[in-house]
Amino acid sequence: MKNYLTVIIAAALIVSTGVVHAFWTGGFDYILGKPSQSEQLKVFADRLANVPSEVGPWKSIDLGKMDARVKQVANIDASVEREYTNSSTKAKSSVFLVSGHFRDVAVHTPDQCYVAAGYEMMSNPIKYRIDTPAGEVEAYTTVFKKEDTHVGMHYLRVFWTWSTDGKWVAPDSPRIEFVGQPALYKMYIISQLEQPGRSISEDPSVGFFSQFIPDLNKALFPGESSIGGDTQDALEPAAPVLPATTPAASETPAAATPAAAPPAAEGAKTGP
Repeated sequence: MKNYLTVIIAAALIVSTGVVHAFWTGGFDYILGKPSQSEQLKVFADRLANVPSEVGPWKSIDLGKMDARVKQVANIDASVEREYTNSSTKAKSSVFLVSGHFRDVAVHTPDQCYVAAGYEMMSNPIKYRIDTPAGEVEAYTTVFKKEDTHVGMHYLRVFWTWSTDGKWVAPDSPRIEFVGQPALYKMYIISQLEQPGRSISEDPSVGFFSQFIPDLNKALFPGESSIGGDTQDALEPAAPVLPATTPAASETPAAATPAAAPPAAEGAKTGP
């Protein structure tokens, strides 16, 4: 009898392990009538080609392609790295946007990667919410500093956030939150500060967020009629165009002025 029970328990464990693995890797997609995981990963990667290079007064330059070795180590499918400059205020915000499988894109965050690249994190990351015409964006943010032999100490404010459907969020445990998602985007918005000390709401990246997100969502999620809809509804890329507006959100730490940053720090650390 004991042997019989042992066999049943062992069989149940094997089956449950297989089910979890299939769920984790998208093995049920065909049964559920969804596009395969590889198809969805390709769609997410291809849509990065549609990320707008101009949004309102913000015009961009490309910062080059992600290093092939870093891309392979981080297991990233595609990436966009640009610096946007506001033609009116001359403020600058850099965008680093990647796509890939959730298990890889959910990790390698700035609080690990920038520190591994020699930056000092000035305070623990906090969650910050920004109102945009496309809905509220939730992002982690903090300020990093690093001594430069040519310009002395320089400071970067970095925001980071994730999305699978047009709703940009900053979960407590991204790798758990996005389990079962076939593909995932992660985005950094980075500004260079003259010195830390000003409120987050004064950072130019907050205003940039509010103008950039509506157009970005049109490019990455063309089939969405509203935020948080079913991403499977459309698998074709689309062209962007939409409004501008307000900042907003909860306060806390520091921030200040414009400019770019080294997204290459994304690959500086290869573990979660």
